[in-house]
Amino acid sequence: MRRASAMFIVLVLSVLPALNACQQCPPTIFRDPPAFAVIDGYDGAAVPEVEATLTGADSNVRILDCEYVPSSGTTECGWPKGAPIVAGTYSLQITAPYFRSATVEEKVITSSYCGEGISLFQPEKVALQRL
Repeated sequence: MRRASAMFIVLVLSVLPALNACQQCPPTIFRDPPAFAVIDGYDGAAVPEVEATLTGADSNVRILDCEYVPSSGTTECGWPKGAPIVAGTYSLQITAPYFRSATVEEKVITSSYCGEGISLFQPEKVALQRL
């Protein structure tokens, strides 16, 4: 019985440094801010001159960075550069010339482990309808 107790204590003492190391993790760094594609609901093509605004979750209004990406042939809107990423449910308002404005629910999902994080928008595509 004493031998089993001693082994248990050794086991606990060997695990404690690993548990303590997790508590000393650096702040989470999200390598790539979340982004979503804006497409033409008719043919799936990129939509030019998109403006997008997120409202909700933390009561802040965020103007998203939207740009055409030639390599993928899409327009991508992403979290504002340098702004802290806040998970939650947002109201997304999108406008573009020659398209109907749209307001949709957009979720920002984050996950992290010991300083490394990922974040994404759900849904990852938003379709606009032509006027």
